[in-house]
Amino acid sequence: MTPGFIERSLFAFSVILIVGAVFALMPSGAMMSAGVAAVSIIGAWLITVLAHESGHVLAGNLVGFRLREVAVGPIRLMWNGSSFHLGRNRRNPLAGYSVSLPLGGEHITRRLALTTLGGPAGNLFLAVAAWLLLLAVTGGHPHSTAASPAEYFLAAVAVFSLVYVPANLLPFRGSARSFTPDGRQIITYLRPNPDRKRQEALALLNAEDQIRGTLPEAWDERVLDAALSYQDGSASDMNALLFAYLHAYDRADPAATERRLDDLVTWRQQHPESHWNAPYVLKALFEAERGDIDAASLWRRRAGSRIDVDDRRTMAGAILLAEGRAEEAASEIDGALAVVRQDIERLGAWGTLRSWERRLLRMRQRCERV
Repeated sequence: MTPGFIERSLFAFSVILIVGAVFALMPSGAMMSAGVAAVSIIGAWLITVLAHESGHVLAGNLVGFRLREVAVGPIRLMWNGSSFHLGRNRRNPLAGYSVSLPLGGEHITRRLALTTLGGPAGNLFLAVAAWLLLLAVTGGHPHSTAASPAEYFLAAVAVFSLVYVPANLLPFRGSARSFTPDGRQIITYLRPNPDRKRQEALALLNAEDQIRGTLPEAWDERVLDAALSYQDGSASDMNALLFAYLHAYDRADPAATERRLDDLVTWRQQHPESHWNAPYVLKALFEAERGDIDAASLWRRRAGSRIDVDDRRTMAGAILLAEGRAEEAASEIDGALAVVRQDIERLGAWGTLRSWERRLLRMRQRCERV
């Protein structure tokens, strides 16, 4: 069985278990309209997700991690170092996620484990609090009287949070386009295994990029080697390969850049279930920069339409530049530059964003020389 099949099966089982538990454990005599029940269930679910992600964030803050972004339901908040920016959760709009990065490398494995454990701990705390509040509201007998919508809501919160704890602690491995449950991550961090070294390295590289704003050319090659030391078909593979490519490109190492790019494209082709098309974007740019317009156009078509605006305009500008249409290319590149600079203002001066900005500026200079 593949990780994706296991994930879908366990997700379906968890949904059935949660819905069944809500109806089985809710206060007896609950009489309300379907609309009120639906609002109660949706609200209870969002509060359950909020408690989980808040647990991750709080635990991370306690062990020296800095929050970068958090999403609950359709809402996403991003911290750029000075203020929050509101956005839309496109990654997982029915649930949530949080990203906190280490401020230092000391005891990194233990700190990663504690940050991860904070999510289930937050749900356990909420389940106990909701159940105690329900007992207080009903005088200690939640099944003895007809339930009000508020009582039903508290019961749903308690059940959702309680079931969410073991469901999220399941130790199965995520697939190329899915999350890895907290249980699997905690096991990875606490016992000796090949993936632990990689996860430590990825956390440190993300911190260098997003917190310190270190350009890829200055990343520690020993940390990069550690990030590349293990592959298991998960999303961590593509993160490590992308870091290695960006490092090679920024150091102006053509042989290493081409090799890392080929690794990225190969990984993407081996994982058709993934929607991550950045390797095709980078391949189109590579072919355009060496003048192979047909190959660049082919990879541009493979990248499709589900890519960021700056990627789409950068590819268009690179191909137009290869065709000698400098004025049109400059217009596309200027549009891409505007988007990247908006991202820098919104997210902060990430090393990868500044590297991409430099690449676009070099393309813009080439337009002026044509």
